[in-house]
Amino acid sequence: METIGNIVVPGVEELLIREGDPVFTNTSHGLQYDNQLTLFSLLNHADTEIPKGIIVDAGCGDGLFEALAPSIIFDNRDIGGRMILGIDKEKKKVDKARLVAREVARDYKLTTSRRDHSTGKDVQILIAEPCDISRIDTRKFMRGDQEREFPNAGLIWSNSMFHWLRSEDQKFDALNNFYNITCPDGILCLSMSSTGTAQAFLEAYQFVYKHIVGKYHRIHNPRGYIPLKWQDDPIGSLNFDIIYSLVESCGYEVVKSINAAEGRTYTTPDEYVDAVAVYGYEKFFEALPDDTPANMKRRIWSMIRKQFLENLKKQGWHPERQGEYRQFNSYLVGVRSTRMDISKVLKPGYIRGLYRALPGGARQEMKIDLEGAPVKKGIESLVNLDEIFRAFFDYFAKDSTTPDNPSCRIRYLTVKETVEAGEKRTPKDKEIFLDISSQTRNERSIENILGKKLSEKLKRRHVTSEYNNLENSNRLYSFRIPLLLN
Repeated sequence: METIGNIVVPGVEELLIREGDPVFTNTSHGLQYDNQLTLFSLLNHADTEIPKGIIVDAGCGDGLFEALAPSIIFDNRDIGGRMILGIDKEKKKVDKARLVAREVARDYKLTTSRRDHSTGKDVQILIAEPCDISRIDTRKFMRGDQEREFPNAGLIWSNSMFHWLRSEDQKFDALNNFYNITCPDGILCLSMSSTGTAQAFLEAYQFVYKHIVGKYHRIHNPRGYIPLKWQDDPIGSLNFDIIYSLVESCGYEVVKSINAAEGRTYTTPDEYVDAVAVYGYEKFFEALPDDTPANMKRRIWSMIRKQFLENLKKQGWHPERQGEYRQFNSYLVGVRSTRMDISKVLKPGYIRGLYRALPGGARQEMKIDLEGAPVKKGIESLVNLDEIFRAFFDYFAKDSTTPDNPSCRIRYLTVKETVEAGEKRTPKDKEIFLDISSQTRNERSIENILGKKLSEKLKRRHVTSEYNNLENSNRLYSFRIPLLLN
């Protein structure tokens, strides 16, 4: 058993038992299980609210996340029993994930039936037809021969998959696809290797291909590897700073991240080889011709295994001795940034509508004075001004010195910056100065009004703020909000 916060998670071999044997073992899925829990712990510590929407398990593999779902999703009051949609490229993994999903749904219904003395709870876990997440159509997905509309995702979960996307272009395309299916303020949880395959195994793979398999030749060596398809390491690891920057460039604001050194002890070197086979067996044959038969792949894998053992013997790790494989893994939690056209917000009718839509029943009408030059259409910011106005309207309405006739004054000014493009110098809107003021009975800080979460979000988006207590209980709150230079 593992504990994350107040959530108890079964051990990897306790997740799913069939005919007396665990579906997932420490050897086959132990490292991936550890990665899942580290990523989930990071999400918990990120203290972010997951908006409504499904959960997409991008790179679902054999269905390990689906097996964890009863513990970390369905019974979690902060996430709830959402539908999970699993996506993977390999048909074998899709088939196994579907078996796991059916077993999990059945077990959960039986468990909740006993626990709640009812008919049990139904859960939805769908596994899509095999598809490449970097090329997926974000408008629809296939389940069997049925085409379904792609629903908005509140959470994208991608654990230990991203390093199997070899090129940075593929990673970029996948992240853009994630963005397109994530709802506003939706969450991306992503983990990937930042160091790649164990060095001794990598050297064995390279040795076998270059000295035994040999280069492809249509006549002399038709089963050789194709140099143009060759990769020194099939795992497309990336430096932590690079993947962090890539995630942010694709529209996510990283709110929590770590680069962790993690290890797993294997009883024998063979166990490590078997674990690699579970994660990415086919990846080690991508340099071969497409019509390479399965039995030849098995022979090559056997040669890599034998060479790996030889390499380890030179390093002093013998077959009868345990060994630990250590690697660095990157973990990131990001929030989908939403562009807001502020010309639509800074209008008297829109702002009064925000006040009238506040929860809490009937309120006194508030006099709202809006001062500032009209903002050109298309001026955008990553800051949601609605959230700021709602928080202050709620405060002013409840604490006004004239509760029967509350009032508020909003002044704004856009500041330009000259941007050089070749020989041209073009003025661009850089930031907006925003003043919000009212007379209130009690003095409150900006963080107290906005709340901790919104205050931290504004800081991450480089918003600066200042509070001044003026005469006659007049409170002035000032903000400098960055704009997007289009």
